[in-house]
Amino acid sequence: MFNDLKKLLNQSFIYGISSVIEPFIRFIMLPLYTRYLTPEDYGTLALTGVVGMFLSSVIGLGVSSGMLRFYFQYKTKEEKDEVITTVMIFTIISSALYLTVLLAIEPFVSGILFSIENSGVYYNLVIGGTVLEIAANRLYSVFRAEEKVKIFTTFTITSLIMQFLLNILFVVVFERGVRGILEATIISTIFSIFLLMPSAIKGKKMRFSKTKLKEILSFSAPLVPAAISHIVLNLSNRYFLDYFISKRGVGIFQLGVGISNVLSIAITKPFKIAWPPYMYSVSDKPNAKDIYRNVLVYYSFLAFWAAMAISVAAKETLVILTTPPFYSAYKVVPLLVVSLVLFGMMGILVAGIHLTKKTKYVSYIFMVAAIINLALNFILIPFGGVQGAALATVITFLFLNICYFVYSQRLYPINHDFRRLSIIVFVSSALFLFSHFFITADNLFLTIPLKGLIIISFPFILWLVGFFNPNEKDRIIYIARLIYHKILRKK
Repeated sequence: MFNDLKKLLNQSFIYGISSVIEPFIRFIMLPLYTRYLTPEDYGTLALTGVVGMFLSSVIGLGVSSGMLRFYFQYKTKEEKDEVITTVMIFTIISSALYLTVLLAIEPFVSGILFSIENSGVYYNLVIGGTVLEIAANRLYSVFRAEEKVKIFTTFTITSLIMQFLLNILFVVVFERGVRGILEATIISTIFSIFLLMPSAIKGKKMRFSKTKLKEILSFSAPLVPAAISHIVLNLSNRYFLDYFISKRGVGIFQLGVGISNVLSIAITKPFKIAWPPYMYSVSDKPNAKDIYRNVLVYYSFLAFWAAMAISVAAKETLVILTTPPFYSAYKVVPLLVVSLVLFGMMGILVAGIHLTKKTKYVSYIFMVAAIINLALNFILIPFGGVQGAALATVITFLFLNICYFVYSQRLYPINHDFRRLSIIVFVSSALFLFSHFFITADNLFLTIPLKGLIIISFPFILWLVGFFNPNEKDRIIYIARLIYHKILRKK
């Protein structure tokens, strides 16, 4: 059991190396961005992101997920390689078609999507960047399928550093604002494609299989409505905020998203990258359900701990890194990190649907959730502003988790440990509320160490309330002794 989980943890950690660098770069850039971009600029940037994500879901067709699914279904290297090369050839042809069509309709839609000056320029940059990112992500998926996590991480880190340097050049030096960020993204994505392509096709014969493409699309196409619904669920609130509040409100909300995304990039994102290939690779094992059960517990332990830490430290983080117009963003962070934790849990609770290939249920559930989210945004944002938008997201993700659990249990029952999950939720929530109501001083030299103690106390409190089982306690004690003998005692 522990060996299987160790493999997932190792892959998540290696994938996470690149993901940790991304929030680190964003934190470095925050003091610069908040001086060269206004909250209104952040709002405009957020709206371009909405369009890009929506297009990525529609024209991406979920092909990367389909490639991962069928790569593991075939046993011989030739068949596996043919899955990859089929996707590559399809990507080249479809990308050219998408660019031609989407750029041709620019005069008719750019003004509707972006109610700003030079909307056509922003539209063209978003379209070009989106198509290029789809191609790059499919190349990254090749290394995920082949479980070449070190190569994946090396290329990702290189691309991130490239984008970081270009952002400084375009935003700080050239002062091109939001347009500069979009231009930097396109250049770094082109760089990534040229970097990835030679390694992705190395040792493979470029063969195209209509049969395999049909298999991939038949699996992934039913996921597209769910992906679109996911975009509506996560990003439509920006347009509601723009309509009911202002672009400034969108910008404040977006900065709150940026702070909370530390959880996504450090834990949820690397986990969701590593989880699908791992989930399929252990599905034939006799103890697969026990593995899935324990993965949910361990993911929740790490995710809720990180969510509590980010929520507790949000205000101080914004005071240190940003300027006064952005400080109020800390109010939405607790709700946003909870929604991210729930988003990560969905990947585990939906396992039964994916393993039994009943992906149509994913689309049905997500479409219902998207409609609910639109209604909640319409009701809550006029009264609650940015916090109303965050609350609508939490409620919707909670609905999704419940639905996925119910349908997955019908198809592939797993006896999840809800007692331990409840302990995690209760302890993390209690620590956050204690910090929120009892540590209210404005002195950073006082609040930072006190909140640091609250964050560190989480696993110790879990130990005291009986969260860990005997095997886990023995392993924790063993690791602690190992650290003591190899590090502390050596000193």
